[in-house]
Amino acid sequence: MKHILLAAMLGALVTAGAAQARDTRSTEAAIHWRGLAEADGRFALALIENNHPGAVAEVGDEDFQAQLRTARRHFDERLSKVENFEGYSALMAGMATDFRDGHIWSRPSMQPGAVNWTGLVLGRRGGTWTVVGQEAEPGDPALKGARLESCDGEAAETWAATRIGLFRADATVEAQLAKAGSWLLLDSGNPFLKRPETCVFHGADGQRQTVDLRWRRESLETIGRAFGAAETRASVGLAIDQVGDGYWISLGTLGDGAAELAARVEAQADDLRRAPWVVVDLRGNGGGNSSLSDRITRALVGAKVIEANRRAVSCGGAFYRASADNISALRAWQERIRVDRGDEGAAEWASMVADMQAAKDDGRTFWPELTQCTEAATPAVTRVERSDGGVSGSLMTGRLVIVTDRYCFSSCLMAVDLFRRVGAVQVGEATDVSTRYMEVRTVTLPSGLRNFSTLMKLARGASDFGPYTPDHVYAGDLSDTMAVKTWVIDEVLAH
Repeated sequence: MKHILLAAMLGALVTAGAAQARDTRSTEAAIHWRGLAEADGRFALALIENNHPGAVAEVGDEDFQAQLRTARRHFDERLSKVENFEGYSALMAGMATDFRDGHIWSRPSMQPGAVNWTGLVLGRRGGTWTVVGQEAEPGDPALKGARLESCDGEAAETWAATRIGLFRADATVEAQLAKAGSWLLLDSGNPFLKRPETCVFHGADGQRQTVDLRWRRESLETIGRAFGAAETRASVGLAIDQVGDGYWISLGTLGDGAAELAARVEAQADDLRRAPWVVVDLRGNGGGNSSLSDRITRALVGAKVIEANRRAVSCGGAFYRASADNISALRAWQERIRVDRGDEGAAEWASMVADMQAAKDDGRTFWPELTQCTEAATPAVTRVERSDGGVSGSLMTGRLVIVTDRYCFSSCLMAVDLFRRVGAVQVGEATDVSTRYMEVRTVTLPSGLRNFSTLMKLARGASDFGPYTPDHVYAGDLSDTMAVKTWVIDEVLAH
């Protein structure tokens, strides 16, 4: 009996010791992750404060200053709750999101192998949340095509906007909501969000269904395939196709190959201007060189109408923040500039960097020196209408249509702005938005686990580009090119 009691006591002691060891290891791990989060978070804040033009008080960007304060506050509030990789990642992603600028990001250098999910993929269709994909298991209700009404008693719009707005994107921008939607029914271990347990859906048959979500562990590879199948980004390429009497210009990028397409548009300008309609398809276009879209627009409508309808800019100019790190980064870009612009372009770049260095040495914050004047708000897009719906002075005799989607960003937005100003009708989906800050650069954080970006240049006198809402909304799958073309020709151009 004594031996049995002794064995039981020893067993209890071993169990307690093991539990204590696990608790100790867990505490040590939490301290480790919190330390990494603190170092990386403070580094990211300093990166923005010391290099971003909007962080300088004399720029007068009160919105950016408020965003910076929000990022600092969220960092202070969330740091004590970081205990693992998931909490660290959420903290850093949330700080980047606080700046409400798609050019400011924090991306991971590693990902967990698996996360929890429901088998459901939510997507944005015509301004509502819809189940666009489902990997069902036995016993799961069939929900593909159903509209989300609420989760845990909260209306779908506010529930989704809160989650996306805190950690993914600017929830006030429809395009950013749409791009972040598939993430909504994933549980990545974010300690600052509670995963939903019960959601209400409206099926295609109009029936209302309350569903207890079944969470399961799944590999990111499997989830990624499900996302890719449900939410496909259009890839329209670069081409000019004659469709009947009209022309369809596919402008899927303003990067590689777009210069050749611009030259082809210029060469065919006479035919394009005489056509009853021209469609410029910008689906999937994430930006590039805006001068190429300027060339295409000029070839279509003529230089005079562009100059008459460009944005009015007051107190204008481009100004770099002359910080030591910005100067070093721009100096390192010189070889890339040589490849893009040749030796002459590289020499001009080197001269600019030298001028920035001189400005810093003189104690100036910006190069060129920031102008002191009152900035007037850029007026909304206006068009000088003709009786046939075009713009006065345009060399086009037919109609001009542009197709956009949620991926239109950066220089694509500048293209949309100009196209709209010269009379184009916008169809498809709302675009993203880009601020007046430019020249993004990305830095690896001290831990090596993530990066963080900042911007270096201010386009003063310019307001944000976008978001641009279409005149005709397409609620279907914008990656289906044949369906989109049929809709534009039959439903937009036919009226």
